[in-house]
Amino acid sequence: MNISEYLDAAKSELGCKTDAALAARFGVVQSRISHYRNGKALPNIQFARRIALALKMTPAKVIDDLRKEKARRKPRR
Repeated sequence: MNISEYLDAAKSELGCKTDAALAARFGVVQSRISHYRNGKALPNIQFARRIALALKMTPAKVIDDLRKEKARRKPRR
């Protein structure tokens, strides 16, 4: 899964209707969620763990998926 899919799944699992509600639930500003969605940033390991806990998944799976996404986003020279 990519970060947008994880965020959508977390919204569903936590009963959040908006990204702003999800951000509040995770204790971050809404712009952070927006940056994750639009590719300006990817979550750090601590946030990936929060997502995993919300989804009742192992943190290693989420962290691994996000590392793969980061590698795909890295510009090639």
